Amino acid sequence: MKLFYAPPSPFARKARIVARERNLMDRVEEIVANPFQDDPNLLAVNPAGLVPALVLDDGTPLLDSRLICQHLDAIADGPTLIPNQSGERWRVLNHGALGDLIMDFALSVVVETRRTDASPSATFIARKVAKIERCLAALPVTPDMATLTLGDINAATALAYLDFRLPDLDWRSLRPDLAPWHDAIEQRPAFIATQPADHIG
Repeated sequence: MKLFYAPPSPFARKARIVARERNLMDRVEEIVANPFQDDPNLLAVNPAGLVPALVLDDGTPLLDSRLICQHLDAIADGPTLIPNQSGERWRVLNHGALGDLIMDFALSVVVETRRTDASPSATFIARKVAKIERCLAALPVTPDMATLTLGDINAATALAYLDFRLPDLDWRSLRPDLAPWHDAIEQRPAFIATQPADHIG
């Protein structure tokens, strides 16, 4: 399988973490792509030009980070990151959805602050930041480090992206209870190996 990613992308990072946590790196070739420069190799896989994009061994492309993470989890051996039991499954997926929303809103803020065609909209940014803060408040407390779930991965990736791109938001002051958990989970090998970075290529 081929996994296209960009080092700054939190959506790509969570897929890379899942691949490592599920011991699939012997089956996954990671390929760096720049989604902001219409990388032709990426566009050949994903017409939207977004990362991550996963090409299966039979050539089938998977284009969405949620789909990619669920596929990687499903094909690996051993305990899954997404429980099969109905009630627990939806709890984990909802936890993961909150992380995805934080990443979505944070990325929107980053893009808006980098506008060159007009001045960034303070109103737009304030609305997105308020959404981030509400989603942060809704994140469950997850002190159990013994069992890792996709919800944990998404939440931790979102918090790391806030540190990376929006440090002034200071999520730790809003959710100090999550800080020790986040510091600990970032010490896992899969997280250390996928730290966000601005360098592409």
